[in-house]
Amino acid sequence: MNNTSTTRSISWLIGLILFFSWNLRAEDNPGRIEPGHLVHSSEIFRLLTPAADLPPLSATATVGVPFSFDLPFLIPLNGTTTVNVTGLPANGLSVQQGSGFGSVIKGTPLTAGVMNLTLVNSQTPSGLSAWQAITLTVNPPLPPLSATATVGVPFSFDLPFLIPLNGTTTVNVTGLPANGLSVQQGSVFGSAIKGTPLIAGVMNLTLVNSQTPSGLSAWKAITLTIDPPLPPLSVTATVGVPFSFDLPFLIPLNGTTTVNVTGLPANGLSVQQGSVFGSAIKGTPLIAGVMNLTLVNSQTPSGLSAWKAITLTIDPPLPPLSATATVGVPFSFDLPFLIPLNVTTTVNVTGLPANGLSVQQGSGFGSAIKGTPLTSGVMNLTLVNSQTPSGLSAWKAITLTVTGGALMLMPPTYNCATGAFRFNTSGGDGSPITFFAIGITGSTTNPDQFVDTDQRTASDAPLILLHATQNGITVTYLWDIRAQCPVNKPGGGLTLLAPTYNCVTGSFQFNTNGGDGSPITFFAIGITGPTTSPDQFVDTDQRTASDAPPILLHATQNGITVTYLWDIRAQCPVTSTPPSSTLTLLAPTYNCATGAFRFNSSGGDGSPVTFFAIGITGSTTNPDQFVDTELRTANDTQPILLQATQNGTTVTYLWNLKTACGRARLSATDPDHRLIVKVLGNPVLGEMVHIEVSGAEGQPLFVALLNQQGHPVSEGHIMQAAATERLDVRLGHSPGVHLLQVSIPGQTEVVRVLKTD
Repeated sequence: MNNTSTTRSISWLIGLILFFSWNLRAEDNPGRIEPGHLVHSSEIFRLLTPAADLPPLSATATVGVPFSFDLPFLIPLNGTTTVNVTGLPANGLSVQQGSGFGSVIKGTPLTAGVMNLTLVNSQTPSGLSAWQAITLTVNPPLPPLSATATVGVPFSFDLPFLIPLNGTTTVNVTGLPANGLSVQQGSVFGSAIKGTPLIAGVMNLTLVNSQTPSGLSAWKAITLTIDPPLPPLSVTATVGVPFSFDLPFLIPLNGTTTVNVTGLPANGLSVQQGSVFGSAIKGTPLIAGVMNLTLVNSQTPSGLSAWKAITLTIDPPLPPLSATATVGVPFSFDLPFLIPLNVTTTVNVTGLPANGLSVQQGSGFGSAIKGTPLTSGVMNLTLVNSQTPSGLSAWKAITLTVTGGALMLMPPTYNCATGAFRFNTSGGDGSPITFFAIGITGSTTNPDQFVDTDQRTASDAPLILLHATQNGITVTYLWDIRAQCPVNKPGGGLTLLAPTYNCVTGSFQFNTNGGDGSPITFFAIGITGPTTSPDQFVDTDQRTASDAPPILLHATQNGITVTYLWDIRAQCPVTSTPPSSTLTLLAPTYNCATGAFRFNSSGGDGSPVTFFAIGITGSTTNPDQFVDTELRTANDTQPILLQATQNGTTVTYLWNLKTACGRARLSATDPDHRLIVKVLGNPVLGEMVHIEVSGAEGQPLFVALLNQQGHPVSEGHIMQAAATERLDVRLGHSPGVHLLQVSIPGQTEVVRVLKTD
């Protein structure tokens, strides 16, 4: 062998060995020759694959940020070369077409961590292949965007673009709850989170950008902190004093801005035109208390809204004006103006009784209470100012004390149906008065009493001498009960007489004469079906209709019926109200003993009237109501504002319950001698209610059961009660609420009893 041949042989052998070694590194177990592997001539090109260990490629990405990494070619380009990456998890990344003619790892990483990947190239038809390690480090997300908003205040936060603008880019925010905020058009051409937050707290949101046709996406966290509402506006008003509070604008004026106040009760206040071009809360408060309101601004077409709390504290009325007069001495009291004089101001005084005084022209150009008082006492009046066209109104209490004059007993107030009786006096020095009358009461300072059943039902009842004593001086009045409430003697044929009727309340009593003393059944259409009770009520429609026809009354005894044709309109004429007259609330009709109450009005257009008064009734078209027991028995009861509404127009009347029923109250009773009534089972089944009465020992005891109209159902009387009395009182057949009234001299207790079927 020559040197050339030897050199060629050695070169060929070395080349063959190197080729064989490279090919082994391109197989599944690189860098290692398996024992027994035979290299064929067809593997010559594969043995040309590089065998050196290449260092790993290194790349860095961030969660939520678009990523692209160009993959290098590991073998010379010849034929078809395939590029793959092994070990790439489902983490938002994939191998895609690169920006040139190669391949890239592209996408937006989802989670942080280190990925150990392998880049693999393979080629056909040469069969060449190669690989190289890639270390891809994915960092945690970028710090979140931070923004702050406030409940009730308009908010706007422009959202940044997270990817270069190319094609169509969509912007969304995930995790945004229903809290008054949404993604809307931003201040420029981008998007923004806009709205007015409803609830305080921290919102962890995610801003997401996605793009077509590139397929790019990116996201970033947003921490939105919503602070609690701003401190409320605070204002103060006073009952009876005109009030105005200008409402601020909470949003910039643009387009049409609407201002409302929620939570404003029917207390004399409303939202009206303000002093400039805005709005205001205006009016005259009726009741003291704290109102928690909300001022709301809303705007079109911007859709902006905002709100803020308002705490409106309404103080009690100012102290009353005080004046003193003397019986028989001319009196004049100039009435102040309670509102600034503007156009027409009307001055009235409510609660002024027929006692020789009236509102007249004052010493200047105002008004005054003038006249000569007839009787002594304390008048709780109300001065009312009203103004047109401003609509302003104001009022203030006046306490007018009339002293002097000799004590006199006047004709009593008496209810023939229930037996309720009241001593009436005039004059005196204002000190306590003691009353007494045989058959009515022993010595007592309470003017409200009841006439004994025997006394008020006997046809031959004698005259009753009423006594009133003040500071040792006694005055009397001889009262003829039979002249006021006739009772016919039984005997002879049964006859129906003219009924006893109250035009104001509608209370009605069948009156008869003669008969054999057996039960009588009464009947009249529009008054009652067959009943043995002579005490009834005329239906409201019947007693108020101007064209009500005469009513035929029937009375039947032992199968014999007698009749009486009663002309209700002749006894109580009703004048049709002109449609143009103004609705007015008058002084109510009130029974101090039972609490029965009736709203009285005049004028109006004939349409239904709705009545309302705190402590008496909610809104109702029924004028007949009852005053709550607590209200009518408390010593410190304040005047009650009565309201009547017809076709949206409301009129008021300030009624002084204490004046209507004097100073006597149950709460003034000595606790050790208080009358106590217990109902033994309430609601009641059956026709009898069982009661226990204590605190009446040694005193006359009167028990009456009334329906809600004050109509007696049954009654009883004990001349001298024991320490504890157990009584059975007849309820009758009708289910519903009844009033059990138990009285002793100086005290009356009223208990509601519910009868069920």
